[in-house]
Amino acid sequence: MKKALLLFFSVSILMASCKQEIISPNSEDEMKTGRSDDKTVHSAGDGKWDLLGYGYDLTGDFPNSSYAKSAIVDIEKLKIDHPTTVELATTQSSFAINETGETSEDFLRKITNRKTLNEGTENLYKGAIDNNFSNENKWSSKYVYGSYTQYISKRRLYMMGNVNLLKEYLKTQFISDVKSLTPSEIVRIYGTHILLDINLGGKIEIIYQAETSSSTRSLAASSGTEVAFTKIFGVSGYNTFEGSSSLAKSNYNQTVIARTIGGAFEKTIKGITINSDGQPSETINISGWSSGITDSNLKLITINNVIPLYELITDPIKKSQVQSYITQYFKAHQVSLTTDVVYIFENSARKDYALSTNINLPQIYQGWINNNAAFKTYSYNPSVAQPIYSYVNNKTGDHAYTTTKITLADWVAEGIPFYAYNTQVSGTVPVYQFYNSANTSHYYSTNRNATSGYTGWAFEGVCFYALPLN
Repeated sequence: MKKALLLFFSVSILMASCKQEIISPNSEDEMKTGRSDDKTVHSAGDGKWDLLGYGYDLTGDFPNSSYAKSAIVDIEKLKIDHPTTVELATTQSSFAINETGETSEDFLRKITNRKTLNEGTENLYKGAIDNNFSNENKWSSKYVYGSYTQYISKRRLYMMGNVNLLKEYLKTQFISDVKSLTPSEIVRIYGTHILLDINLGGKIEIIYQAETSSSTRSLAASSGTEVAFTKIFGVSGYNTFEGSSSLAKSNYNQTVIARTIGGAFEKTIKGITINSDGQPSETINISGWSSGITDSNLKLITINNVIPLYELITDPIKKSQVQSYITQYFKAHQVSLTTDVVYIFENSARKDYALSTNINLPQIYQGWINNNAAFKTYSYNPSVAQPIYSYVNNKTGDHAYTTTKITLADWVAEGIPFYAYNTQVSGTVPVYQFYNSANTSHYYSTNRNATSGYTGWAFEGVCFYALPLN
């Protein structure tokens, strides 16, 4: 769900798709060159050209000075020789951007598309989730994600020179490093791209993670993001959000990172939880924050234009090597949704069985116990799997599951508890359905002989396909 008062981002980038070096997402951090600036964190606000001409890692967090790398272009010399190619514009604008996704993958894809970055990749800024949420299953398809950011822009810096011109104004250290360092070391020190057009100022921002029982996942995420932002910072959003606070109540297991960047003070709080009443476990008092944004404390808040790092490498062999490495680097930082365990729960009083990914179901509904872990599948992933529909018989209490919607007397739809496959694909196993007419009860298992030795159970065939536990 995207609503914005102002969008800055316009970038056109070409990424080649060639293979040379397979890397893991963290391998660049393990490389050491002995350079004194290996861990330099660059800050805007020097009163001149700030981070213009610096490198940046687009796999990291949303635009943030912490992900700026070392200087690549000598902006001062370029400005002297070609005054019109480098510009500084004073801006006095405020705007807000909200983005939500049905999953982490969907969320980052929308962020990437909004910035019109074409990297041969569907999602950038993986670090926005990876670095800010500690739960091991953060990539589970059960989570919706959202972000809401209010910006105050004070300054825009940009350069308009073509690549050939910029090659004449490269920093001496960059030229030396390109000759002597490996592609992975170059990317670690200089990032993946060069900043050509940026905005400086301040921003307050949250990134939101939650599970939801709503069928309109993006709307629920948007509503939850709005409520969290308002409660944590004590302010109202600039936009009129779709959805309402009542829709936010369909969200649970809510976690937020909130932060202020630039301005009179900077603060980041991770792991803020939101209770069922929409109240956060922590808040941030931003009184005086916006009025305290001055030239001395401006920070990078938006990236408007970049070019790939390798475009400024003159040696064709080294350029190809770095280009290939960056292609693999982006592939290694792609989001891949993870599956969840589906449990089978038993209600002995009702002689009923139910399937759910929520291991805490017995704490929510009385009379249920966790029978065992049954299989793995996606909580939500319509791009690769099909919805599994849950029905309950309002006379017998029996639960049944199907890959198609049904309309039968006494059966009431309960929604979509998870997604699976209606045909067998590589790596999946059958989930069999059994029925006991005496108990009017259905049972599900990946074991064809699960009911052997138990009286009254009839085998009814394959219900759907899912992933095995191991």
